[in-house]
Amino acid sequence: MTSHSTISNQHARNAHILPVSAYVDDSSPPPALSFVGGFVTAIRRFINMLVSAFMGLLQGHEPGLATRESNPITQVELLQIQRPQQPSNNLTMLPVEILTEVMTHLEWRDVLRVREVCKVLQETSMTRRIWENLLRELVSRSQIRTKLECPIELYSSKELERLALQWTTANIGWTSGEPLRFRQHKMSDDDVLNFQLVEGGRWLLVVNQAGRVSYYDVDEEEITEKTLIPEQLGPQLEPLDETSTLMDVDMDVDARFLAFNLGLCFRRTDVSLLQVWRVRLEVDSHGRGTGLKAEILASFPRDHRLLVYSFSMLGEYVAFSVARGGGSHLYIVVIDWAQAHSHCERREDAKLLYPTQLIYPVNNPGRIRLLPGRRLIMIYRHCVRLYDLSAQANRRNLSLHHMHALYEWYAHVGDLHLRSLSKSFHHTESGTIRLIARSWNTIYGIIIPSIEADARDPENSLQVVTLMNYEAGVGDFYPSLGYNHAMVFRPFYVVSLNYSWPDDPEFKPPTTSIRHSTYRVRSMNDCGMDERSGREVFSNGKEIIVFIRKTTHSL
Repeated sequence: MTSHSTISNQHARNAHILPVSAYVDDSSPPPALSFVGGFVTAIRRFINMLVSAFMGLLQGHEPGLATRESNPITQVELLQIQRPQQPSNNLTMLPVEILTEVMTHLEWRDVLRVREVCKVLQETSMTRRIWENLLRELVSRSQIRTKLECPIELYSSKELERLALQWTTANIGWTSGEPLRFRQHKMSDDDVLNFQLVEGGRWLLVVNQAGRVSYYDVDEEEITEKTLIPEQLGPQLEPLDETSTLMDVDMDVDARFLAFNLGLCFRRTDVSLLQVWRVRLEVDSHGRGTGLKAEILASFPRDHRLLVYSFSMLGEYVAFSVARGGGSHLYIVVIDWAQAHSHCERREDAKLLYPTQLIYPVNNPGRIRLLPGRRLIMIYRHCVRLYDLSAQANRRNLSLHHMHALYEWYAHVGDLHLRSLSKSFHHTESGTIRLIARSWNTIYGIIIPSIEADARDPENSLQVVTLMNYEAGVGDFYPSLGYNHAMVFRPFYVVSLNYSWPDDPEFKPPTTSIRHSTYRVRSMNDCGMDERSGREVFSNGKEIIVFIRKTTHSL
């Protein structure tokens, strides 16, 4: 196929083209061509935009047009377009630059429809700037902070198109009531302990009984296992040894390429460890991601008698809720992981005596999350509490009996699900931090003021809003909560819950859709999803099943 950059006017005359007049003059019958429904409307819209852009160029200004990257139109070219030697109504007689400029103002559906017209417009529709503009627009529309794994200038036209269509297909898929098409990949591992789908939906991390962390590139047609972190615990000493591993990912939003800190909390009868690893994207000579690599930042022991129930990592701190050997009362441990690692390197004889901050809640909390500004949020059965840890940073042992909560909110209807607290989302416009929680039949949005907000101002208090009510079902015990979508597992099918926040400029009423699959997931102990890519992961402890939506490249 000839590149769009070499398309000439002579080539356009010889190409199979559609006359402009057939779509501008409604009195003349349209040509008998078998295009998809809505194609004629899309072409009329395309022509109207083209005429507006073209007239703006002829008049010496460009209303609403993006800045050109290269090959500016010369005055000679403009005169030739303004006064053609022969009357012509062929769309493809226009310079490729003009066609490209106009296509940057089309929606993605219209770009795909225009692609069906002829070879010239097909090649023009693959121009890199068209898809870069579309992707930038998708990022700008997002209410939460969105980051690509590579700088956008390193993506090819094909990669930008794939990414833009992946995002739009996922957004349609969450709310569509029609049966969804999936590529399903079943990855067997007989001792899966935990997994994490990294933001963006491409990289899946899985940890096993021996403390080995593997990763999978979900973008590949044939998904294969690769080792990220070798075994950290070694073989089990006893067959009945109970091993548990919790993990958390702290994304580095300032890194040029994908990078994050991975926190691991291991516990087994003979050993208990806390580790922090730096994980980076491996790139080739063209700056494209080919894999992941990890290097250890911190590793130190913890008391193996303590059972860990919830684990969170952010910046230089880790926090987890624990109970001692079968005890029923939980307390919170907060550790500066770099300081603890340094202490253990210096004090071989007292490795467990590194500085910690112990917090004793009044009641047993469920999931906890560290937040920016050294804040900690806890979810209880009937309330949500937010605490400021910075004021007590120099105290090793601290009881919440004597610590005043910055904000708290009590649920008036139903019990909150103790495992249902989502990861935190940064709302770009307001600067607030947002999380999602769930009761038996309600999805709640938690809005936390920015660090700079004045806590004395009542308008800057913690807010909890109802995002949607839905009909609960048996088996709704493993929800995966996202900013605008939630995934609730029920035997043999999955329920998608779709909601908007009150300040969302594109507010949509909440909806519920039930999605079946040819692969019947009968039981599970955890699930996860990535909203942006639409990918979903299920695990029952013996296997991991990844569902990947097929990207739409045609209409």
